[in-house]
Amino acid sequence: MKAYYSGLGRLRMLAGHAALDLANTTHWRDGRIIDFIPDYGALRGWSVPAGILTPEESEVLAGLEKGPEAVSVHHRWLEMRRLFRGHLEELTAAPESPPPPNGLALALAEVVGPIALQDVAGSFGGPAVQISANLPLARSFCAIMNLMLFTEPASIRQCEGQPCGGFFLNTSRSKPRRWCAMDACGNRAKVHRHREAHGAAEGHHH
Repeated sequence: MKAYYSGLGRLRMLAGHAALDLANTTHWRDGRIIDFIPDYGALRGWSVPAGILTPEESEVLAGLEKGPEAVSVHHRWLEMRRLFRGHLEELTAAPESPPPPNGLALALAEVVGPIALQDVAGSFGGPAVQISANLPLARSFCAIMNLMLFTEPASIRQCEGQPCGGFFLNTSRSKPRRWCAMDACGNRAKVHRHREAHGAAEGHHH
């Protein structure tokens, strides 16, 4: 299982698509929302296990981490995530009438700005290509667009765990997946049901 290890703890990549893993970088834990991407360094670190950056690209970008462009890229990435999560909330709330992906694309294009090919190609453009601090933002945008354009909207689901709300791709044909992780949210739901059933049973004895 791919995971991002940070000072805030471990964030597993359970979603089945890089864009949904991106949406899940804000996460419920111990009764509050934790943001795993507090700065550009975290964005760079998370992008490697997420498959957004190669380890080599991440290392090159470490040199740009303190620059003003990195701060701007981080802010725009957070805004992109906020818009994308809003779109996913709408999508999973009403799968029979999903919001059109072009609305999201236009909103994201404003945040991301014009993307030059080298912003996306990065080291794939050959060693001579200059990597800009924009690379994780440009690649994240591509991942989101890939999901919205080439994925059946009905297969995107939200974890039923309260109050998890993590997103994932439901690839199971027979029985739809209900939790981001059976060993976490699934188990909590089981324990909760068990308590409720036994609490009700005990109530009848008195």
